[in-house]
Amino acid sequence: MQEMQLPNGIKVQFPEDVILISKATLRDLEDQALMGKMWSIKDVQEKLGVNRQWILDNILANPRYSNEIERLKQEGIVQKGPAKNSPWHFKAREFCEWLDHHETAFDFTKRR
Repeated sequence: MQEMQLPNGIKVQFPEDVILISKATLRDLEDQALMGKMWSIKDVQEKLGVNRQWILDNILANPRYSNEIERLKQEGIVQKGPAKNSPWHFKAREFCEWLDHHETAFDFTKRR
């Protein structure tokens, strides 16, 4: 067991296989895990806990976000081939940041 003394003098014990890191370090590690990765629409579904149609209706084809999605397409963050059934692809880190920024605006009560 490891032991750590907090500033208030309280000692806390935790197993050897547990480490404590700052929130900033955790964010950096999460960013690194997404760096250079591409998500499919299936990956976005899993991250948000919604179905494909929800993503299309509430994000990709939502008039509220059409200008932003178009900008993301121009920047290569969101990619979609010209055919109707072409797959969607997303730069994971950048699209994750966009999702985080807009999360409170999404209506998750209609997830499925």
